[in-house]
Amino acid sequence: ATASAGGVRDMELEGFCRSPLALLVRPDEGNLLRFLPGVSKSERLALIEEALTGGCADPNYPRWYWSSPGAHACFEGDVEALELLHRFGCNLEQKLEWLLQPQPSFTFVHAAAFNGNRNVLEYLKPRVRPSAFQAVDGDGSNALHTLMESSRELRTAELLLELGLDGYGKNGRGRSALSMAIEALPELAARLLAAKARFEYRWWGNDLYWYSFDGVLLPLSAPSVPITFCPMAAGPSRGAPCSQQLTIEQLVVKYNRKELLSAPLLRSLVQRKWRLWGSTIFWRRTAQFVLVFGAALVNSLDLASDDILFLSSSAVLLASWPYFCSVEVAEIRREGTRAHFSSLWNVLDFWHLAGVLALPALHFLPGSAILGTDAGGPSGAYAVLQAVPGLLQITLALRALQYASLARTLGPLLVTVGGMLEDITRFGGVFTFVLFGFANAFFVLFSLSGQDVEYSRILKEQLLWLLNTVDRELFDGLVGQQHFVGDALFWGYIVLSYFVLLNLLIAVFNSTFEKIQRQAINEWLFLRMVTMLNFEAQTTSRLPLEAYYADLSRSSNSRLVELGLGSEEMSSSSRRRAD
Repeated sequence: ATASAGGVRDMELEGFCRSPLALLVRPDEGNLLRFLPGVSKSERLALIEEALTGGCADPNYPRWYWSSPGAHACFEGDVEALELLHRFGCNLEQKLEWLLQPQPSFTFVHAAAFNGNRNVLEYLKPRVRPSAFQAVDGDGSNALHTLMESSRELRTAELLLELGLDGYGKNGRGRSALSMAIEALPELAARLLAAKARFEYRWWGNDLYWYSFDGVLLPLSAPSVPITFCPMAAGPSRGAPCSQQLTIEQLVVKYNRKELLSAPLLRSLVQRKWRLWGSTIFWRRTAQFVLVFGAALVNSLDLASDDILFLSSSAVLLASWPYFCSVEVAEIRREGTRAHFSSLWNVLDFWHLAGVLALPALHFLPGSAILGTDAGGPSGAYAVLQAVPGLLQITLALRALQYASLARTLGPLLVTVGGMLEDITRFGGVFTFVLFGFANAFFVLFSLSGQDVEYSRILKEQLLWLLNTVDRELFDGLVGQQHFVGDALFWGYIVLSYFVLLNLLIAVFNSTFEKIQRQAINEWLFLRMVTMLNFEAQTTSRLPLEAYYADLSRSSNSRLVELGLGSEEMSSSSRRRAD
């Protein structure tokens, strides 16, 4: 057998190539061209049987190297070849060296799962001991880990779960089947999460659930830190340091898996965390924001510098500025500058920090002396600074929408508005081609008729036509055939833009609205989850979080009563499974 001395891997010197028998089992492995183009499968199987019958080939050779005939049959999904090898003595529980793993623990079950060959697993099921399915390879990965890192075939993964494989334990790379499924196979993640919650019965009008948080949040990495996982893109190989450790909640947010919030377990976690910890932080932050919002409004008014309202509002703005600035700086350090400012909300926050600090100073800037105004009116710089207070009020109101979005009734509606804005952006890309195409045609037509019509005026008129403001004065100078061409272009533009494209945009809006409303609760819970993860990263006092996670540890693997979250939505599917 292989050995590992001093941490150095010693490989068996069996020849790192395939035996003739392995070539017959899987002739095309690693090749784009067929190596036996004129040989049918039945003829190939006959050749394998003849080699085994004559005793010139060993179905178990090489003993340790992964490129054995049986392993290749499992990789290929060739049950007929595997059955033939087994009939002539192939050990279906053979363990092999796989790549640079520290010991030969890679099994035929791993090989079948690697390419998602469910048929091979069904063949192996009655012929190997159950422990062969539960075995882990040299990286601590069971067959489900192997499947998730390679084929990600859902039906094969479901079979492995039915056979009792652990979907929650971490392998040597710091990943579980659940964490990888959240990244790449959300259907499997939904099944794994559903298995961690079970509807029991109704108790005094409330739903009673059994929950287990093991492998989802527990065991804790620290008193206030749940179990973390290494994303597949963060740690490419065994032993390599993981560049990023994420919790299950962070994985759900990172990969935008809103559909997983239909799982009763995640819904319960979000609501429990909000009730025991998040709501307190939220209302404190809301009160601080409202105070700054009001102070900014008062400070924007035309008040004397010694007015009590100006002085008090300035004191509020200057006193709150260091706190909000420290939060912003901490987020930039944690996320990186580029990632941080990729969010519109963070850009608004940065603008608010600058604007709030500038508001009191604007009262002390004499325009004529510093900004260069003259008797004719304010300069460009002065006009820009005059617009700062009003613009700040608009952006603060937009920022307030994020606080309002955590309300169950407003959250999905605001997400719908955001989705419609994205639809408008995509629609604008299509409409731009139509707009400028017809504008060019009109511009050429007017040039040929001798009229001097500015290109910008043509664009303006085209946009006004869409708003039912039709002024055909542009066409007054066209005569004869040119007037006919102008009419044809006008009606062609109206039909294409107004009746086709605008109605298409309305249909897209309806589709976006219906899609978000179908998962309105998920959208709302996702917003809460994102907000609480931000709170968790920014908080300096960990004691409330420690109390929350301690409560989760005590209540895991026990019955809990669900309060306050549309119990009919949570439990309908679970009740059907229980029945």
